[in-house]
Amino acid sequence: MTSGREGAGASRTRERLLRGVIAAAVGLAAPSVEIALRCRPPLQTSETCVWLKAYLPLTRPLYFVACGLLTYGILSLAAVAARQLRRRA
Repeated sequence: MTSGREGAGASRTRERLLRGVIAAAVGLAAPSVEIALRCRPPLQTSETCVWLKAYLPLTRPLYFVACGLLTYGILSLAAVAARQLRRRA
């Protein structure tokens, strides 16, 4: 049998894992989204688009860390706020 305390710990672990997966997905998708937005058909040959594509292998890890950490932090703050609201209600 598990106590309520152990169940809450498992729930929080699942929440952290889910936040990590979402943050990783955002970090991996961010460079592709930026290229898609900045390299639309009329701008495909612009200097910005060319440089974005050239530096993609270099920026992918940077985006992964920066956007991933930012996303994880925002999701963590939202989880804390939601937990506090549930306790008040």
